[in-house]
Amino acid sequence: NLLVIFFMTRIGLDFFQITMIYAIVSLSVTIFEMPTGIIADRYSRKYSILAGMALDTALVLSLLILKNFYLLLIWAFLEGVGFSLSSGAITSLVYDNMKHLGIEEDFPRVQSNYKSIAEISIFVGGFASGFVAEISFDLAICLSALVKIISISILLLIKEYPFKPKERERIIKIWKSSMFFLRKNRTLIHMIVIFIFIELFLDTLMSLSQAYIYFIIPSLPIVTISLSLVEVSNVIGYKTPHKFQRKIYPYIPLIVGLIVIFLGLYHTIISLLFMAIVEILSAMFIIVWQTDFQKAIPSDKRASLTSFAYFMVTLILFVFYSIYGHLADLLGLFNAIFYTALILFILFSTYYVFVLRGGHVLCCKP
Repeated sequence: NLLVIFFMTRIGLDFFQITMIYAIVSLSVTIFEMPTGIIADRYSRKYSILAGMALDTALVLSLLILKNFYLLLIWAFLEGVGFSLSSGAITSLVYDNMKHLGIEEDFPRVQSNYKSIAEISIFVGGFASGFVAEISFDLAICLSALVKIISISILLLIKEYPFKPKERERIIKIWKSSMFFLRKNRTLIHMIVIFIFIELFLDTLMSLSQAYIYFIIPSLPIVTISLSLVEVSNVIGYKTPHKFQRKIYPYIPLIVGLIVIFLGLYHTIISLLFMAIVEILSAMFIIVWQTDFQKAIPSDKRASLTSFAYFMVTLILFVFYSIYGHLADLLGLFNAIFYTALILFILFSTYYVFVLRGGHVLCCKP
């Protein structure tokens, strides 16, 4: 993702154009998230992930020749399709494989382990990418595609345990029954809403990362090292004891919101420390959220409802990016970060107090 941002700045795109590209990604995910989740439930989570990874690999390689903003909008649309094919299916595949083996109670521990390994690999890749891109951006792209091809080869070796025949339903029936199940479970709806807020706070923070690229740290290797160190701090959150994760879980969006507001006001190199704290808190949040969400839904609706959660997030993010680019041009990037975070914090605080009853709903397992 950092290389893509660097690529966009390298070919002369301004902040508004970059946010438009992210808006198109969100729009594409909004369109395809639910259909791909339902198809994964009906046919195969594994092959849905493989299709998404193959498309993503081709899109990475296409950056070797793409230079035009309008072609990049098409690229962004296809990027959303690739993300949609895998987003709801990955967690569903892991959880249902564990459920088949009778070890689903170990899901939080397994999830924290594989996410920690992923963050370490992101750190290594991010650390190296800045130096490689300084030598040759094309080489960095080719190495990225090679890693994706190796990942596809490994995924082919992973077994997907089949559903029981009675759990197989027609695509339309899966969608209808999933929505009926969701309407009957208000706690799931609250969980999706809080997931939307945490993603909005994190996307506001991501724009701050872009601001460092533009204004504060001119050297790409230093940027990649700094932001990779921030990213790898997720491991601390993932490896925090699950009891503590669950205890702090209801309050994480409030804490994250306050930190992002602070970062909008005070933007120095020290801000990277607070960005790392946000990453730690968000990692703790996602472990508890995904565990409770997966436990609350049946196998035959798992990818569909997980995809629906991402669908709602990306729908909101599409609107968010569409407005945010104009706001950044009007107020300046750091002012846009501050006012966006402030508005989100006020909205979430209202929801937290009057709907979630001070987090009581989130303290209870669905």
